Amino acid sequence: MEYKQRRKTKMLITKRNLLAETAKQLGTDYSIEDVTEVFNALQDVALSHLQQANEREPITVKFGNGLSISSKIKQVDDKPRLWLHAKISRHYNRAINEL
Repeated sequence: MEYKQRRKTKMLITKRNLLAETAKQLGTDYSIEDVTEVFNALQDVALSHLQQANEREPITVKFGNGLSISSKIKQVDDKPRLWLHAKISRHYNRAINEL
């Protein structure tokens, strides 16, 4: 599969590339459209949960082993604002480095 090269040293793997590779890995039972539909539904559900954070209760959504996104409300200029924070666990980072 070909990827776009953004700069001399950075490689960009797009959502479309990931979906195509996932469909290919799953075999002929799943098309790119099927995988896209599942991905978009997962994204919508995760965003819906993250938006439910309040000042007392931050929300964390875990994607598999080691990837998570947390949301919490912070006051900025006396207005509540939703803050998101992505995290990769140490275990996941070590597993990637062992490949």
